[in-house]
Amino acid sequence: MKLMVLNHRHMTPLLVALATATTLVVSPAAAYADDNPPAPVTGGIPLINTAEEIGPGIDLRHVKALDQKGWYDAHFLTVDLSNSAVGTDLLTAGPVASGGPLSVAANKAGAVAGVNGEFFDIGNSNAALGGEVQNGQLIKTADIGGRQHVGVSADGIAQLVNLAVNATANFSGADHRVLSINAANGAGVPADGLIVFTSAWGDYSRNRGLTAVGNDQIAEVLVQNGKVVSVTPNGPAGSGTIPDDGFVLVGRGAAATAIRALQPGDPVTFSYELADDAAKTIKFALGHGGTIVSGGQVVGGLDPSIAPRTALGFKDGGRTLVLATWDGPGGTGKGGVGIDKEARDLAAMGVETAVNLDGGGSTTMVARALGEDQATVRNIPSDGHERNDPNGVGVFVTKGDGVLRRLLVKPAPGAASADGEVKVFPGLHRALVAEGVDDHQTPVEVKPASVRWSARGASVKQGTLKATADRQGTITVDARVGGRKAHQEVTVLDALDRVELSSQRLSIADAMPENAVTVAVTGRDAQGYTAPIDPRDLSLDYDHGVVDIQPVDGQLKITPLTAAGTILTISVGGRSVQLPITVGVQTQTVYDFDDNVLARWRNNSTSATTFSADPDGLRIDFNAMRNVGITAASAAQRVQVPGQPLRLRMRIKSSISVPNGLTYLAYYDGNGKSNGVYGTALTAGADWQYATFTLPSSTAFPIAISGFQGINTSVTQQKPGSFVLDRIEADIPTSIDLPAKPDPQPDPLISDDGVLPEGRDTWQFATLSDVQFTADNPALTQVATAAIKRIRQTRPDLLVLNGDITDRGLPQDLALARQVLTDAGCDLIPVGQEPAEDSTPDPKTG
Repeated sequence: MKLMVLNHRHMTPLLVALATATTLVVSPAAAYADDNPPAPVTGGIPLINTAEEIGPGIDLRHVKALDQKGWYDAHFLTVDLSNSAVGTDLLTAGPVASGGPLSVAANKAGAVAGVNGEFFDIGNSNAALGGEVQNGQLIKTADIGGRQHVGVSADGIAQLVNLAVNATANFSGADHRVLSINAANGAGVPADGLIVFTSAWGDYSRNRGLTAVGNDQIAEVLVQNGKVVSVTPNGPAGSGTIPDDGFVLVGRGAAATAIRALQPGDPVTFSYELADDAAKTIKFALGHGGTIVSGGQVVGGLDPSIAPRTALGFKDGGRTLVLATWDGPGGTGKGGVGIDKEARDLAAMGVETAVNLDGGGSTTMVARALGEDQATVRNIPSDGHERNDPNGVGVFVTKGDGVLRRLLVKPAPGAASADGEVKVFPGLHRALVAEGVDDHQTPVEVKPASVRWSARGASVKQGTLKATADRQGTITVDARVGGRKAHQEVTVLDALDRVELSSQRLSIADAMPENAVTVAVTGRDAQGYTAPIDPRDLSLDYDHGVVDIQPVDGQLKITPLTAAGTILTISVGGRSVQLPITVGVQTQTVYDFDDNVLARWRNNSTSATTFSADPDGLRIDFNAMRNVGITAASAAQRVQVPGQPLRLRMRIKSSISVPNGLTYLAYYDGNGKSNGVYGTALTAGADWQYATFTLPSSTAFPIAISGFQGINTSVTQQKPGSFVLDRIEADIPTSIDLPAKPDPQPDPLISDDGVLPEGRDTWQFATLSDVQFTADNPALTQVATAAIKRIRQTRPDLLVLNGDITDRGLPQDLALARQVLTDAGCDLIPVGQEPAEDSTPDPKTG
């Protein structure tokens, strides 16, 4: 937490900044309790609180804040369903038993925004647990046992939905009740149950709900055009695509017996309908994890544990839809909010009903900026990338009249600063683009030649601004197309002080065009403010026979040409930086499994395996299980890898298949931290093959390999078999003489001789640590009060409380801290907010 405490009651004003490692980071007046529902941004300090127009009646609010339970980053998408240009529908990755990134599904469908959807059969079929209705059509039912659902009707009313289905298969002169349609049924199919799959299911195994059932209790029949095509009298149930004009019935027990009586050519029909009349009016629906707001009130007993979260809510009688995500730094469980906080935020926004959707690594919000034609991920998924989710909720806008109604000026690709603002250094360039939208705020093409550009205090040609060498402050750039006008404020920073690159070294494995790498060049002024540097301002010196370098979207695209090395020197504004580049690798065998392998390696599998010394290496025999692998018997037995390899490979014979991305190599990095990387697939066979592992660019070298695993998360695909491990290879980059490291530069904020600078613009700082205000022992505040009194006598301009301001981070501790500081004559002003005029010292008064 950082709070500025500003004193105007004494002759010497004192500015106090509070920074704490405790989790309580809100002022007591903003702290909340369960019986006091907070505003959407409750307590804490909002570092970001912005609103963005996405479409007609569609707004995205972004809030990044620090509250008493830690950091969270929230996005609230509000959708006016009463707007005739706005619609919603289910987003899917394709077949029911599949998954994919939400952004891909949204852009394929043409959505302007969306969030991830239902919980799903992760690690297996990937099918959603609940039912799915897309564009008014039932795609699947919930798993047997039922699920709660939510959706939006064809006339734009968000509501809770009953997706109960009456489904029947008729054959052999009788109706047979069907328990589920295109459902994974991971919890199992009950005895004598009958289920059905259509072409919408995909090619995944239909045996997911029958894995614990004997094969003699299972049978299935393929029906096409109302006639039996084939009967499979025993399990397991099959896999593979189903014809569009067909379906497959899978039976257990008595249902399997009935299926076995069928013959090719026998008539079989399948029919179903939604049981609830209201459900028949639904445009889209999906399952959810429970209602968290009902009648505008937070439901009791909600989970308070911290994790990324996703929710869907509605208000105004269902005419306003709210889609929201909360996440935070780190992986699942290391950032976000509790479901209770999720519900309080929505209730404070006036949401009448809200449900919890899938969270954790699935939490994803995508949205399309005005004028753009692609939606992008707006939050930071905790897996580090988008998870392959089965479905989501999409928001759509119908195409407008195509006439330019509004002009927009934006930074060109790669030209925006890290904080989203537009900045430039004196004497350098900044590229801008003009975009437009029509009456529905959908993109309209703006031809560059039609735009008239102008700027006050600088020159601008074809959208590219050049700041004068002596200019600082703000430049307003104007664009006009016909009668439409827009402008963009551009901040001119102080002079360029140093140049930084997005990569410190490039090692490219092979000289192929597809291995091209992009590097961003960023400048920083003496105050620490940054801005990207336009490639046209750069002077480049390198071996043109080794790489080709071209500007692409504000960055440098480096394409390898031949196996060699070069030093790229980048110069701009009297500053320079160097980037070592190597192309090509040398393959080295770092370990042969020809030593005492039985002593060096231990089993690291789901269950017991059998190790043996094979003439070709280490042999592992195993039963069907999820994970099969090895781990080093001790730290001394780990395999040391020389240099800084790009890739590692395990040469192996495998009698089973392992999916791509589920071979795994464990290692310890140069910092002693345990890590791992997933690799390429293995195919069942008697030949040697490689599992290849590409190390992250952030790897701290040297590394030591500690283990290997082959993994298959699909129970139906787990087989008994054997591995024979032969050797581990490393692809080590071509060597190059690295440039000398530049001498350290002094920080102007640090005095190396203890002498403080003096002058009108200098500041003096004092620090105070471990004040630890605790309401249980208020007498301890005397220590802090005495310390602040002593500090005042030195007349500092700024006092930083830099750790453990409170003992436990409880609201009552913060209340005590506020009381002590204000009693001492201090005003508390949150960092990032403008203090009141009467609390700001007038420098003229001294």
